[in-house]
Amino acid sequence: MNTTRTPLNQCPNCGKDIDSATGMDKGVPPNPGDLSVCLYCASFLVFNDDLSVRMITLEEVGDLAVEERSQLVMIRDEIRRNIPA
Repeated sequence: MNTTRTPLNQCPNCGKDIDSATGMDKGVPPNPGDLSVCLYCASFLVFNDDLSVRMITLEEVGDLAVEERSQLVMIRDEIRRNIPA
């Protein structure tokens, strides 16, 4: 995994600052349209053209391949297990 600095922006769900992204593939930075999960609230996000993030839409979730959707849910569940109560 690799971490890439991104422009400072906020999670549209929880408002926490986001200034980096850690990819699952070594050496591959985020690109517009890539999926992400907020480490603070576990919301599903999508990178915009300027690498800020926005919430994924229900339509986009429906368009995901089963494997992609399963991977997002697995990551979200792991984050939720580690979010302090």
